[in-house]
Amino acid sequence: MLEGWIINAISGAVGGNLVGSAVKDLNAGWITKSIAGVVGGSAGGQILGMLPPDLVAGLSSVMAGQSVMGLDLNNLVGGVASGGVGGAIALFAWGYIKKMMAR
Repeated sequence: MLEGWIINAISGAVGGNLVGSAVKDLNAGWITKSIAGVVGGSAGGQILGMLPPDLVAGLSSVMAGQSVMGLDLNNLVGGVASGGVGGAIALFAWGYIKKMMAR
């Protein structure tokens, strides 16, 4: 449980920083990008956890039974993907809100 949140949070921070560096209109410091990424990554992990089990089982059947450092590979890959995407989306949302407030 805690491992999943940590994976989502770290992946979100990385995703937020990558997107923030790639999109120059999102002129935010690394702390802001990291915070937005952690929030988005955590939310992305929660959303992934709410998906129907049949859908998740179909997506994760490729790596069934594999583990890395004692962590299930399905959880690891899913956490990295959902955290990174969630972090990127949260940073875009932050940039949009900041732009709208500046008007």
